[in-house]
Amino acid sequence: ITLACFVYEQVNPYQKKGTITMYDLCIKKGTIVNDDHKLKANIYVKNGRVDAITAEEDIPAARTINAEGRLVLPGFVDPHTHLNDPPGGDVSETFLTGTRSAAAGGVTTCIEMPLTTPVVATAKAFADKQAICTPKAVVDFAMFGACIPGNLSEMDRMLEYGAAAFKAFTPFSIEIPRLDDASMLKAMEHLGKRDVTLSIHCENADMINALTQELQEQGRVKPSDYEAAHPLISELEAVQRVALLAYKTGARVHIVHCSCPEAVDVVEYYRSLGARLTVETCPHYLTLNEHDVEKWGVYCICNPPIRKQEVQDELWKRVLAGKIDCIGTDHSAYLHTEKAEGKDNIFKTPAGITAMQLCYPVFFDEAVNKRGMSLEQFVHMSSTAAAKLYDLYPKKGIIEIGSDADLVIFDPAAKWTVENDKLFYLEKWTPLEGRTVTGRVDETIVRGKTVYRDGEIQMEGGYGQFVAALR
Repeated sequence: ITLACFVYEQVNPYQKKGTITMYDLCIKKGTIVNDDHKLKANIYVKNGRVDAITAEEDIPAARTINAEGRLVLPGFVDPHTHLNDPPGGDVSETFLTGTRSAAAGGVTTCIEMPLTTPVVATAKAFADKQAICTPKAVVDFAMFGACIPGNLSEMDRMLEYGAAAFKAFTPFSIEIPRLDDASMLKAMEHLGKRDVTLSIHCENADMINALTQELQEQGRVKPSDYEAAHPLISELEAVQRVALLAYKTGARVHIVHCSCPEAVDVVEYYRSLGARLTVETCPHYLTLNEHDVEKWGVYCICNPPIRKQEVQDELWKRVLAGKIDCIGTDHSAYLHTEKAEGKDNIFKTPAGITAMQLCYPVFFDEAVNKRGMSLEQFVHMSSTAAAKLYDLYPKKGIIEIGSDADLVIFDPAAKWTVENDKLFYLEKWTPLEGRTVTGRVDETIVRGKTVYRDGEIQMEGGYGQFVAALR
């Protein structure tokens, strides 16, 4: 591969009007990985952007990182975060603690969901949330708006403010009104004309409501009973319905946090017909199973729920076959007191799992180390696909001349153990506690500045910036 080795001659980094150019940062001797190639080369950064990729090692730089034996990856782009600013009730995560956790996990861009108080369903709420979050952000962030019945004009205004996409629900949600089928059709037609992604939580509302009521009436309220209220058919039916509407309208539609292997097959079928469909899954659907639900109880409750091991095995087949586009954390932190609300009735537990800090190293270990995924596919799923999906590419999601210098120095051979007290979440818990992982984020760089290194956060809140969609 010679893709970047000629860049030095093109940019002529030594000379600028007869003077020596001093770079801000050089990362040398690492293996650079993009989603379509990898190569050994040196990266030179100037003014927050990648300015040269070359075999030359002796170009002046204010700081040099020796990455020999390590990978240099595009900063991870998390397409699905819930960081709970502005808070509605109890503060279970803030944009400061959430983005500190992101930095520690190699995430350089969070794409934040609109399920805060007030729901981000208006341009004013969008602008207010951006103003609240920016002074706290350690890494960069983009934002969703909410797609609810009757807010098409407000969505247009949010696009003017730089919204990356919109989020909708087919099932009931505490925070955001669900879309009925007529409203969903209108929203797809509307956003399809604007070439904007609509991301949808797909489960069948009627099935879930009826099954939840039945299970409680029967006294089946243990953690192991939770999946019975959210069966695979509920997710499959909703994806089928959404996929058909996407196909008929031509809209860009993204299926979020998919736990159902057959739903991935539905997406593949409609894609073969020309539908503009994409799909994501989450680390908990690839690493946790029914035994973890028995062990951790309320801390393993999420929507859709954790599935049985045989379902996870089938989901992995789709991941490795390239049928799932990206992996998102769906990071949803809750206080211990909030999770404990379901200790006697699991259906009273708020649904969500912490994942921000651990997602991508754990996924690397499971996908690359244990199952043979290529480094290029890993980068595609952890960074490039999400940046493209939400119109942040090529500013984000790639290491190339002119892109933001969002970089992860990653040691693929380092072994470490997940420990709660080393997490940066406001409430430090994870059902992955005690797991041994091979593959570690050593340093996270956002726009040329180190935000995390060797276990320590290096930047204060306010360094991170809001990133508007590139339209």
